[in-house]
Amino acid sequence: MGEMARKTDPEASHQAARDLVRSGAHRTQSDAVLGLLEKYPGRSCKGLYALHVRESQAPGGRLFFVDSTALQRRLSDCARRGAPAFCEIARKRVATWFLN
Repeated sequence: MGEMARKTDPEASHQAARDLVRSGAHRTQSDAVLGLLEKYPGRSCKGLYALHVRESQAPGGRLFFVDSTALQRRLSDCARRGAPAFCEIARKRVATWFLN
């Protein structure tokens, strides 16, 4: 994992990043995103989020829910960007995501 806050960010951002790691939320979010990418490689961020919401709402669905902002941040942390493709949700060509 690289730095989650930029050098130019305020101290509060650096503290929030440390808290995210210390609490285990960063690992939990990363694991959820990696699980999505294992099942649905090559999807857009919005596509992955829609699938995550659907799985979370299904009977016996996930107990942990990742919001769309956290999903995008964890994709940037632990996945590689693929070639742009048309996304039905965004209605335009967007980046696709794959496991590293």
